[in-house]
Amino acid sequence: MNKEKMQAFADELAKEVKTPEDLRQLSVMLTKMTVEADLKSEMNFHIG
Repeated sequence: MNKEKMQAFADELAKEVKTPEDLRQLSVMLTKMTVEADLKSEMNFHIG
């Protein structure tokens, strides 16, 4: 993982966070997207 690229991504996302609720929603979305990407990768690995 490229730490600088991830930091730039986090900095860009942080610009949109204005309230604690915004932060909570961002956290939920990132978790959901990460889990879905991981599951898709696993499916592709096992199924082909």
